[in-house]
Amino acid sequence: MALAIDLEGLLVREGVAAPPDQIRAVLDRAAEEGRDPVEALVEEEVVVEDVMAEVLARACGTVVVDLDGDQSFDGAEHLSKRIALDHLLVPLAAPSGGRVRVAFANPLNRAGRDLVEGILGVKVQVLTATLSGVRR
Repeated sequence: MALAIDLEGLLVREGVAAPPDQIRAVLDRAAEEGRDPVEALVEEEVVVEDVMAEVLARACGTVVVDLDGDQSFDGAEHLSKRIALDHLLVPLAAPSGGRVRVAFANPLNRAGRDLVEGILGVKVQVLTATLSGVRR
């Protein structure tokens, strides 16, 4: 599901979250419940969502995008709202150059990226957004 980035280690190194034992407890609970780890950390206020987005974008070599307003493109109807909510993603731009731009609250979500690529038949350019931005 995730790229080869240790989310817990990243947050500890960056010093942007609660103490390591609290991070670990939330991540363990999220895994048990089948929740996205980024979603759990933000909702349980272990790390502020804007900070989480910035840290993840840097670690993944991408940028944070602002999702105010209508961002979807015409081909987005192929992705159900359920898929978008389950994987915390928003397709942003129609495929160009063989890629579609998709904002993720958790850019480490490899399963979401693979699913979008399979449905749309093009590679995904991963961008990062805040959890609340994706949900809006």
